[in-house]
This record gives sequence, structure tokens and C-alpha cells, in this order.
Amino acid sequence: MRMLFLLISAVPMLGLIAAGQPPIIPKSEPPVPDPDVIRIAGMKGKSQRKELRQFLMNLGHSGAYDAIFTYEDRLRPALRALVQDSKAGMMAERFLADLGEPEDLRFIIQHPPRWRSRLAANRWDYFVACSLIDANSDEEWSFLRDCAFHRNRWAENGAIQTLKLIATPKSRELLEEAANHGQFPADSSSFAYAVAYIDSHPPALEGPDLESLAPRVEQALGGPGWKPMSRVRLSERGDRALVDLELSQDRDLYIYTATFYKTGSAWKLHGVRESVQAYLVAPRTSATSQPQ
Repeated sequence: MRMLFLLISAVPMLGLIAAGQPPIIPKSEPPVPDPDVIRIAGMKGKSQRKELRQFLMNLGHSGAYDAIFTYEDRLRPALRALVQDSKAGMMAERFLADLGEPEDLRFIIQHPPRWRSRLAANRWDYFVACSLIDANSDEEWSFLRDCAFHRNRWAENGAIQTLKLIATPKSRELLEEAANHGQFPADSSSFAYAVAYIDSHPPALEGPDLESLAPRVEQALGGPGWKPMSRVRLSERGDRALVDLELSQDRDLYIYTATFYKTGSAWKLHGVRESVQAYLVAPRTSATSQPQ
């Protein structure tokens, strides 16, 4: 039987889906409200932290992830307080890294998570690196440099991608330095593509609407096979958005999730990371590969 193997990094979940039936999520359909998240979002202080900790420890479906994003403004203080927790810290850090608020990213860099998990080993720095597109402090630049030079392959990939998307003389300089002294020289082509992108003098990844901005982000990420954005989720305040971008190459399926911030009337890319890896044992038929 043709099967599709999915690894969803937003939550610790493994599953099998028939090859001819990829996940279909209409663009305009909002996430189903999670009553537990709504209840916790209405709480404050220690009570909220206690309830959110228990919720994160038992998190088992991606719909809850979207629900937490919906109420991100109310839940961020409790998430920060849980980053160092040995049981709930993994998910708390992941949510904060994806949201990409500068003060939260600095907090995580200064207070690396204490938890240890085989599934999430060496991944926390990847998600932080992917959200540092607006790096503006020596500490943030040093973190990106460290990821590009001396960390694991995930961290290196995240740093290369972010330095590419920053697209400034400083990020180009770091890429060239890392290409010569990085830990994984076999990936030199990634550095070359990133430098070539910067040298093309790309326009800033911002615009008045997500529909036109998302394809530009896909183009910046590079490579053929991108589909129209499959899912958009807005925060409660309406000034934060998560957008899923799907890349299909032969039997490989990747979904990247991009975070956008809205300031005034303009949306701006704030970070993008790989959230799903999938392998299709048999390629999709043309009927099922059409964007929904």
C-alpha cells in the first residue's frame, strides 16, 4: 500500500497517511477553538502557569498548537516562565521561538532550555536561529555565528537560512566566514546559494497582504515545487500570522511555517522554519497533487 510518512515537529507526533489523501486544510477555515486553551488564556499568574504546564505536558495534537498561537499575547508570560521546566520546557521554548518576539528570543539565548529529549535533541537552537531575521544586537549576531560555525546540522541550516534572508553586508560576511570554517564543509553549496541570493539585492520581504508576500518568501527560500500557501492562522489581535508553505519534490514533501508581523498596513516576514518532513513511497497522482 502506498503510504506517506510524516514527522511533525510542532508536536511530538508520528503518523502514517495514505499517499493519495494529503492533509487538506482550507485557507480561510480558522482553527477549531480548544476549550482548555481558552480557559487557560483567561487566567493569570501562578494559576495560569500551573494549568499551562499541565496542558503542555499532555499536548498531543497540532490543533492545540494553533490555539496557543491564537492567544499568544495572553500566554507569552507563562510560556517564558516554563522554558526552564524539565517537562514542559521543550514545548514552551518551541512556541516562543516560533512567535519570535525579540525579548523572548534573547531570554532563550541567555537561558538555554534544561530539558533533554531524544526527539528534540539539538533542535531548540534551530528554531531560535530561524526566528532571528530581525537580529540587531551583538548577542543575537553571535548566536547566529555560533550556530553557523560550531553547532549541529539543524542549527547550521537554520542560521544559513536566516543570514540569507537578512540579506545585508553583515550577514553576507558571516556566511562567507562560516563557509570557510564551519563544521560541515559538505554543505558548502548552501552557503554559495545564500551568498548569491544576497548579491541579487532582493527587496525586503514585506508587503500589504500575505497572499502576494508568501510566494516571495517561497522564492527566497529557493528551489522549484512550491505550492500556494495551504493555511493561514491569525492571532487574536490580528497582527501576527502563521502561514504554511508546501514544497513537493519527487517523493519528498516539506512544509515550512512562516511567522509574519503586521505593523501599520504592512506584513513583514519574522521567521520561517521547517515544520513537517514527509516521504511518499509512491508519488502523488496529478489529481491529488493539485493545491486545494
